[in-house]
Amino acid sequence: MTLTVDTLLELAMANPINAQITARLPDLGVQQCMLTAGCLFQAVWNHQANLPADQGVKDYDVFYFDEDVSYEAEDAVIRRAQALFQDLGVNVEVKNQARVHLWYGQRFGRPYPQLHSARARCMRLMAWRMWSRVSCASTICIRSPGCFCTRPGVIRRVGRGSRLSSRA
Repeated sequence: MTLTVDTLLELAMANPINAQITARLPDLGVQQCMLTAGCLFQAVWNHQANLPADQGVKDYDVFYFDEDVSYEAEDAVIRRAQALFQDLGVNVEVKNQARVHLWYGQRFGRPYPQLHSARARCMRLMAWRMWSRVSCASTICIRSPGCFCTRPGVIRRVGRGSRLSSRA
């Protein structure tokens, strides 16, 4: 199988949880909101192994960007997300990417530059993963409302449901 952007998007949306989360992201009411990381590329691996698209997904990572870097502001978004996604029965991890530099050094033992967008975090993850020879498919970010940020300058749009379109 050749993994094209369209194929990746189709496989990612075969996981009904991914489809539900992306459909609801606009309701979270935050800027630059994206579904990203393992829940996307796990669907590809599962397809290759003939397994259900959602099998083995530990959690669903949502990035957003808010210049209010207070703990209280991020906690309020996390609580809204818990209410928004509670019926899905999965762990949705929501993180304000504007705050990463505040906690990263303590957690990982090295500094992290201040980010100016959620997309910048995806691009940094993509650069790291490409360097470490992990598939760059793992860095695809699904943005709200209905956009897939695949690499700099390329955005694929998706409707409110799980039907795909490749309009750039």
